[in-house]
Amino acid sequence: MNASANGGAVLEVSALCSHYGRIQALHGVSVKVAKGALVALVGANGAGKTTLLRTISGVQPASEGKILFCGEDITRLRSDKRVRLGIAQVPEGRQVFGPMPVEEALERLEEMRLRAETNRRFEIALLEQRAQLEAMRGRFEVARDLISQAKTLAKEHGLQVLFDSHTAPAAGSVELLEGDAAAAERELRPACEGLERVGELGFLSSVAPLLVEALFAQGRDEEALILTERWPPERLTVPEDADAQVGWRRVRAKLLARRGDFEEAERLGREATAIVSSTDFLDLHAHALADLAEVLRLAGKLEESAAAVQEAIRLYERKGNIAAVARLVSASVSGA
Repeated sequence: MNASANGGAVLEVSALCSHYGRIQALHGVSVKVAKGALVALVGANGAGKTTLLRTISGVQPASEGKILFCGEDITRLRSDKRVRLGIAQVPEGRQVFGPMPVEEALERLEEMRLRAETNRRFEIALLEQRAQLEAMRGRFEVARDLISQAKTLAKEHGLQVLFDSHTAPAAGSVELLEGDAAAAERELRPACEGLERVGELGFLSSVAPLLVEALFAQGRDEEALILTERWPPERLTVPEDADAQVGWRRVRAKLLARRGDFEEAERLGREATAIVSSTDFLDLHAHALADLAEVLRLAGKLEESAAAVQEAIRLYERKGNIAAVARLVSASVSGA
C-alpha cells in the first residue's frame, strides 16, 4: 500500500490512547502527515509529545486507536519492523532505547545513521546516543570521541539549548559512568545554569540530578543538598516525568542517608524505585535500585541492601551496561 491509497497521508494517527500503568498519557490523539510535509509537535511538559512519538515508533504500546503508515496498519507492529518500514526515533535524555540491549541499540543506530547526513540535529542526537551506549560497553575513549563530534556540530550550528539539554548531559553521563565526577561536573554545571537562564526547566529537571550525583561522588554533600532544594521536580516538571522524578529522589535519598536521616532517605529511595518500575527504563531502574541499596547499607539494613544490589546488577546485565555492573560490584566489595 502507499500514501495515495490513504488520501495522501504517509502517517495517519486516529484516536490514539496510551497508558503508563494506570496513568493515561495520550487521550484520543489524531494527526495526519502528508508526503513531503515537515510537522512540528508543540506542547507543554506533560502534554504527551514524547509518548506520542514513542507510540508511533512502537516503543510504547497503544491502548486504543490506530496508526497507519502508507496505508498499512502498524498499530501492533514491533518497533524493529517499523524501523525497516522507515519510521525511526532517537529518544532524548539518558534513557537510551528503554529496555533494548546495548548491542541491539547500536545496530539500530547504525541503521539510522545514513538518514542523518542532511539533518544536523538528528546527527548530533545519534552521536550522543552512541556515546552513551559505547560507555556502557566500557569503551570510554570511543564515547568521548563521539561526544566531541556532537559538541563540534552543536557549536558550529549555534544549537546552544540542544548543547545544554542533551550534549553536555550525555558527556556528563559518560564521565559519571567511568567514575570521573569532577569531569562530569565541568560538563553539567554550565548546562544546568544555561537551561535555568533561558527557562528550559523541563530539561533542567532531568539534568540537575546528574550534577547532584557528581557533587555527591566528590563528597560535597551540603552543596548537593542545596541544589536539590533549588531545583525540586515539582517546580520544574510534571509528575509523569519519570526521569526527573526518579533522578531527584534517588540522589537526594543518598544525601539524606549520609546525614543520618535514614527514614526519609529510605522513603525517597523506595518512591524512586516504585516510580521507575512502571516504565521500561532498565538503566534508570537499575540506578534507582543501586542508590536504594546504598541508603539501606548506610542504615545498617545489610541483607536488604545486598538484595537491591543483586537486582540492580540483573537489570544492568539485561541492558548490557557492563561498565555499571563493574562499578557496582567494586563498590559493593569495598563497602562490605
